[in-house]
Amino acid sequence: MEFTDVFGFKHNDCVPVSTTGKYDRVIIIEDPYKVRYVCLNPNACPDIRHSQHWSPAKPQDAPEDYFGNLKRNTD
Repeated sequence: MEFTDVFGFKHNDCVPVSTTGKYDRVIIIEDPYKVRYVCLNPNACPDIRHSQHWSPAKPQDAPEDYFGNLKRNTD
C-alpha cells in the first residue's frame, strides 16, 4: 500500500503503526528500518471546528535532515 507523508513524499514499503488514542486525520507508518513517518489519512474528514481538508506540504519544505543520516544495513 502506498502512503503519502505530510511533506508529500510517497512510501511504499511501510506499515501502519498502532497508536493509543484515535487519529482520524493522520496515521503513523513505519518502514522496514523502523523509521516512522506521519501521513495524512487518505480519507481525512474535516473535524467539527475546521471546514477544510488537510493537504500535504511541499517536499521542498521538509527539514534538511528529514530522512536523517540513517546507516541502513543492506547486507
